[in-house]
Amino acid sequence: MVSQIQIEGYRLSPQQLHLWLLQQNSTAYRSQCTVQLEGELNVDALREALQRVVQRHDILRTSFLRPPGIRFPVQVIGRESRPGSGEVGLTFEERGSAPEMDVERLADEAAAGSEPDAVLRASLYSIAADKHVLIL
Repeated sequence: MVSQIQIEGYRLSPQQLHLWLLQQNSTAYRSQCTVQLEGELNVDALREALQRVVQRHDILRTSFLRPPGIRFPVQVIGRESRPGSGEVGLTFEERGSAPEMDVERLADEAAAGSEPDAVLRASLYSIAADKHVLIL
């Protein structure tokens, strides 16, 4: 018996398909932004603000789904923010006080440990009580 999966999604545009193919074997097409924050930070408020942005923009809840037996993925827009449909998986890690944090190394760590299907990933590193690095 063959099991069938019904997926509500859309074909990738030629540009999306081209980028998807390029991304299969390389991280060169990853877009990343690093923000250094100074001062007191409310992590819960930051997480909530990022979730609101994701809820407002469909593209940030879009993931590429490729079931077994399908050659190219389809884009699926998540109805709500949850893992696999664009949730901002804001990871938070305290690094303690370090004289100079290597931001590029932190960015590489964040990319390596993130969900591959998520469109928007966020990692927050606390390097001192009033110094933080947010990597999107």
